[in-house]
Amino acid sequence: MKHALRGCLVCSVALNLWFRLEPVLAGARADDLLTVPGAARLGTAGAAEPVVTTIAFLRSLLDPVDYVPTDTTTLHTVEGVVTTHVNLTGPSANALFYLQDASGGIAVYWSGATNRFVPQAGDAVRVTAPLTQRDGLLELAPAVSKPQTSVTLLSTGNLLPTPIPLDFGWKTRADLIEPFEGSYVVVSNVVLEASPERFKAGSNVTLTNEAGDTFTLWIDGRTDIAGQPKPGAPVTIVGVLGQYDTTTTGPRTDGYEVIPTRLADLHSTAKPPGVWFTNVLEHLTRPGDAPTNSFSEVVLRPGESLTLQVAVVDTEGGEANVAVTGDLPPCAQWTVPEASGSALQASFRMQPTEAEAGHPYLITLSAWNQGATNTVGWTLYVPTLPERGMTINEYLANPTSVSTSAFFNPLRRTSPAARPSTEDEYVELLNGSNQALELAGWTLSDSNAVRLRFTNSLVVGAGQALIACGGALETAPPDLDVPVVAAHETAAGLSLNNDGDAIVLRNAAGNLVERVVYSAKQVAKDGSMTRWPDATGPFVAQTSVAPLPVSPGRTADGLPFVGPPVTIDPIIGLTIDGATDGTLRLHWAATNTLAYTVWVANTPEGPYEPLIRDVTGAEPIELLPAQGPARFFRVSGEVRAQGAPAGWPARELSPLRRLGP
Repeated sequence: MKHALRGCLVCSVALNLWFRLEPVLAGARADDLLTVPGAARLGTAGAAEPVVTTIAFLRSLLDPVDYVPTDTTTLHTVEGVVTTHVNLTGPSANALFYLQDASGGIAVYWSGATNRFVPQAGDAVRVTAPLTQRDGLLELAPAVSKPQTSVTLLSTGNLLPTPIPLDFGWKTRADLIEPFEGSYVVVSNVVLEASPERFKAGSNVTLTNEAGDTFTLWIDGRTDIAGQPKPGAPVTIVGVLGQYDTTTTGPRTDGYEVIPTRLADLHSTAKPPGVWFTNVLEHLTRPGDAPTNSFSEVVLRPGESLTLQVAVVDTEGGEANVAVTGDLPPCAQWTVPEASGSALQASFRMQPTEAEAGHPYLITLSAWNQGATNTVGWTLYVPTLPERGMTINEYLANPTSVSTSAFFNPLRRTSPAARPSTEDEYVELLNGSNQALELAGWTLSDSNAVRLRFTNSLVVGAGQALIACGGALETAPPDLDVPVVAAHETAAGLSLNNDGDAIVLRNAAGNLVERVVYSAKQVAKDGSMTRWPDATGPFVAQTSVAPLPVSPGRTADGLPFVGPPVTIDPIIGLTIDGATDGTLRLHWAATNTLAYTVWVANTPEGPYEPLIRDVTGAEPIELLPAQGPARFFRVSGEVRAQGAPAGWPARELSPLRRLGP
């Protein structure tokens, strides 16, 4: 765990139903939004105009030794121009931007901002808020939930201030650098550390000037810089001067960093065109991977489709050229409308058939200008039929150390693990194919690194499961009736993030077989996340579909996976009727042998939660009129089959259908 994505026979069918409910202005009330000549006030209507002070005055209020604000309750008002091009926090409802007036710059952390607006570079805004600090960075802290604070948009399209040349020698003199913290700055003729060759999201890069002095460059993952190649020649960079000093006691006088907020803020004679891409996955046979992503490694099963959309821009204003390569099968094709220009587009589409199974494909796109070349590659793999049967079926990213909790010691160890937050994390792999599969050489990773290598022979039989856990097999062996292997590549175990991560399964050749991407909302607070109603279904909280909080190596009901097949018909005839008051009514062809549940989620991928349980479906289900963001629904049914072994569940997931814009 890290902090920085089943008694009686029950047969189930489920129908996923999507439709979007959106108000005219989501998240806003009529009295929240005022429009007056030259200004847009987002706050409390009728508030008196506050007295405007300067950012330099706010900096004079810092403790002269520790450089933190001593008064975090008094409200201050400043006006200035936004100098950042992206929201530097999130994804969340908040916004972090930098603001500058004639006297200096300051960061603004606006809680709840995305429910209103996110200030853009060149916006002139007025901020009323108290001071605070976050890791040494002085901030104004308005909050949508606090009407005495506000952010007002005064105008747009203003020129950014002239950047201030940054002296690297200031970083050891807090009295010299603190007045410029938060300001728009420039560093000229500096060299970037060469390794790695591309900018990595969420990383530091060391800058070295002509005198041999160094400074830190922060690459924020929310900018368009991550993934682009580093210029091989001296570079000039403009950005804001931030600080990240995690000292808990004493002065906050370290961790100063330059933060560019777009690729266009880096200038060099050896800077190639920027290449940005988006993968769109459709017709997925089972949910798990992010339908829209920017991974350079993609797994496609027969019938699934990938549309790769590429944008190429020379941010220096020159001409870019493009060429594509790849040994493509008949089911794949590149489209490049124009091969040269300042801004270019390209697309790639592939929908494999069974003929492509077992084959990896490497495709590349090269973009170049007079200074340098930027070559981007993608690896595509179509798993074999047996490989497609191996499913990431359940995961527990947040095991508990509270001994009274219902999901404490989830692997039923003979004695509890010494480090449950690490060692009790687990991933359940299920072989849903009709043949055994050898896993020797396979790997299991999170979004950062390989966490488990199957170094020894391990055969998983048809319909059988195995558990990969965070560790402690020898000191606290699990008491499960399926194989258990421990992550041994690092002391961090599986290292599954609670705020979102990826679980990646690769075969012995290193090809991607399955990837599950989950968000913070897809980490259940009271147990594991499990596919439901079967191994082709989406992930739901285990406790939302069964009384057990976890079920490692077993079905959600706690029973062995192997058993006789039971077939039931899918739900059919689903329709939606709308009334004049905006109410929506769900109908389907109900039977008296099924008990139905209506599920709801905020995104198509989930997690889904039960909205209404144990309904007959004889009467329409009424849903409230559109209030708030989009919602997505699905309907499932369960039946007790006669004559089947006690407790064995068999389930079927019907096709997904989306209604609405």
